[in-house]
Amino acid sequence: MGGTAVKAPWAVTVDTAAEAFDVDLSVGLSNEEVAERRERHGWNELQKEPATPLWRLVLAQFDDMLVKVRIYVARDACILHHPSCGVLGLQACTASTHSV
Repeated sequence: MGGTAVKAPWAVTVDTAAEAFDVDLSVGLSNEEVAERRERHGWNELQKEPATPLWRLVLAQFDDMLVKVRIYVARDACILHHPSCGVLGLQACTASTHSV
């Protein structure tokens, strides 16, 4: 590499970056030069983060206080076998609402 070192090539002009990386803009790089630079510096790729498993994405949907409260209320309503009992408890369920 010729020229001066460029710490932030995205922040300089095209001509400055081309000079720093020893590139002729009218010709570009030869196939041999590309292969050599890939060998020396690697591919121009970002590192991939490991994928989040599907089960973790599903569980993340329940990591909200309002959702947790609704789940507990639904569970209690199912245990009491009467949806009107819900959050208010058994005092809301009078004998007149449970006619047999």
